[in-house]
Parts: sequence; structure tokens; C-alpha cells
Amino acid sequence: MFKNVLASKVKQIIFISSISVYGDQSIGKEKIVKEKKVNLYGSYKIKCEKLCYKRKNKKILILRLPGLFGVNRKNGIIYRTIKKIKSKKKITFTESFPKWHALHVDDAAAAILFYAKKKIYKTKIINIGYDQKISLAKTIEKIFSMFNKNIKFKKYNNFYLELKNLHNTYGKLKNIFYHRLIELKKEIN
Repeated sequence: MFKNVLASKVKQIIFISSISVYGDQSIGKEKIVKEKKVNLYGSYKIKCEKLCYKRKNKKILILRLPGLFGVNRKNGIIYRTIKKIKSKKKITFTESFPKWHALHVDDAAAAILFYAKKKIYKTKIINIGYDQKISLAKTIEKIFSMFNKNIKFKKYNNFYLELKNLHNTYGKLKNIFYHRLIELKKEIN
């Protein structure tokens, strides 16, 4: 299907990719990555990104998004953790957390709309994300602490996104990850 889009007469395209292309890397660089220790979804996104760069007659903006969260995104770990704590249900976690980053759906939408209105001058990759190093274990600990509960993990797989292209074109995201968590806590019943 994506090959059909690339074969069309459209000269400018925004391709929504994923930080899953980074696999087990601890820093997500804004460049084409090699398929090393990447899941099937990440492998597909890498192949599509490479196709984007092969099309010299197209200008393609590759926006790499992390996992999305928000009140209407009920199947994510952030939503489910907050919901279970609020409903006083038991929660269990493994000690094996993947490299991970998250983005509120409203912040993702704002960035995508911004780029949709802009002229694309050349094919390039832009990571969309918050400026903090984020780990799933620390995020879960933070959620628990918002409810005055305590949970500690032994290992943190910090992940940091290179955001140079985002900062040079869009600027920093207006919101901060942990502020978005607090907002979400208030929104979930």
C-alpha cells in the first residue's frame, strides 16, 4: 500500500513512523537506522523509511512518534495503570521493561497539524517527543506516587530521543511529560 502512495503524483508526503525502529538503542537518532533487534512493526517502518529516501522526486517528512497516551487511548499502559489504581484493582508488573517513550495524543496532533501546513523542502526524519529521558519503570513509579503509593523497580531502561530537527522547525513541545500524566490522572474516572 505504501508503495502505491510513493508511486502517486503527490510530491510532498508526511509519513508517520514510530520510535519502534530504534529497537534496543538507548538514544533515538534522527537518521535511518539498521534493522538490529527490532520487532516486526519496527522492521516494517524501517523498510518504509528507506523507500522514502529512495524516491528522489518526492519530498517526504518522516515523523517518528512514540507510544501515544490520553484519555481516549484506553489500551495503553499509562491509562490502564491509572485506571486500575483509581478502581483499587491489583496491578502486577514484570521487571523486564522495554526501551520506551510516550507522547500525549494532543501533543502528537498539534505537531502533525503544524507539519501538514508547512512546505517540505527535503526528505528528512523528525522525532516527535518530550525533552526528558523517559523510562517505563520511572513512569509507573511516578503514576503510583501521584496516588501516594509506592512501587520501586531495580532496572530503568532510559530512552532519549534526539530532537534537533523538531526544535529547529517546530520548537520544543509546549507541555511536559509529567504534567500530562497529572492531567490524565484528573481526566480518568
